[in-house]
Amino acid sequence: MVVRQGWQGRFYEDFEAGDVYQHPLGRTITETDNTWFTLLTMNTNQAHFNAQVGASSEFGRMLVASPLTIRTRTLNQDAVEVLTFKRTFYVHRRGAERAASLFPVAAAPLSLDNG
Repeated sequence: MVVRQGWQGRFYEDFEAGDVYQHPLGRTITETDNTWFTLLTMNTNQAHFNAQVGASSEFGRMLVASPLTIRTRTLNQDAVEVLTFKRTFYVHRRGAERAASLFPVAAAPLSLDNG
């Protein structure tokens, strides 16, 4: 058996200005997605996780925490763009010390028998 290194994503040097990553699937961000992301990032703005605060805002409902998505272009059911925004993110350079995987490697190889 051979353990093969999995895909680790791109490094800073792999990106070029103007790159577009078009995803083939659309997905609706649910209230659960937003709640989990808000908890994981310890976002303390109640507009993201308190229904009463969201309902009393000018939007009339809770807002999705904006860092939950990479650049977004939102289309309505008629394929009309209703929202677009960009954000930035942190990417390691190839070989950066902090880019190293912290995933532990087993001391003994995986056994294929059931015993």
